Amino acid sequence: MHFTTKFLFTCLLYLVESSHFRGGTISWKPTKNNQIEINYRIAYRASYGYWCDANTVRNGILQYSDETIQCIEGCSDNSKMNFYCTDFSATEDWTSGANSVKFNLPSSSNNLYTFGVSSCCWISLAEGGSDWRMRTTANLTARQDTGKINSSPISAMQPVVRFSYGCDYTLKIPVFDDDGDIVKCRWSTRTLNDECGGVCETLSGSYLNESSCVLSYNATESTGWYAVALQIEDFQMSSDTAPFSSVSLQFLIYVASLNAPCASRPVVITDGSLHYISVNKIFNESIIARSGAEKLR
Repeated sequence: MHFTTKFLFTCLLYLVESSHFRGGTISWKPTKNNQIEINYRIAYRASYGYWCDANTVRNGILQYSDETIQCIEGCSDNSKMNFYCTDFSATEDWTSGANSVKFNLPSSSNNLYTFGVSSCCWISLAEGGSDWRMRTTANLTARQDTGKINSSPISAMQPVVRFSYGCDYTLKIPVFDDDGDIVKCRWSTRTLNDECGGVCETLSGSYLNESSCVLSYNATESTGWYAVALQIEDFQMSSDTAPFSSVSLQFLIYVASLNAPCASRPVVITDGSLHYISVNKIFNESIIARSGAEKLR
């Protein structure tokens, strides 16, 4: 896919320095005229000041934040990064939430946007850490195949994945694209506007199948927290090298020592369906899992 015009904007999210960041994701979609909706999910260390409980989630209480999303190129809009808490763990000291903001974009001669978050610091990690950075790109040029403006792919990846030390894992990154495009995943890099700060390709013992968004990981380095920084990209054809958009996804893997054989780990039984849930709405779904020990009998 080739575009005749390009437009660049960069949004940065500045945070007060502290070891509190726990990952997130930023996607986008066009709304009307020259307006874009930025959807974000962010996770923090709860004791940093982002406490959340069952009542907060159940009642859809908006969590106010001092952080501000700022457009620093291409537009002048800015917005507080307030969010609705969706997940939390008092034991592991984390809070995760989501929300969206809209920016009205001024007319320009090109249509490629870059926005993201940047500050310091990650929680204590087994590899990498310190400053954190996320970058997402969008192109608002009408597509040649559909005549419409593209929407970015999205991911429903959970904020924390738990692995047992000494075991091999295959993790499927859940991705979806409204336009039906081919979606691929790649490691975030420092060479492209520094997409990942202090966690660029820090997951030792891992391999990413980019075409299927499957992460293979041998959890034999050490126990503790590990950060994964990926870019999810959509293409019209599998042979294309220039994506329509690039979405930042960063999440945590927690490796713990467990007194159980690797083959006994639980297996989630799912049909792979994807559900759309609006922020601040309650959704109920049964999740069925079986013990991996059943296969040993």
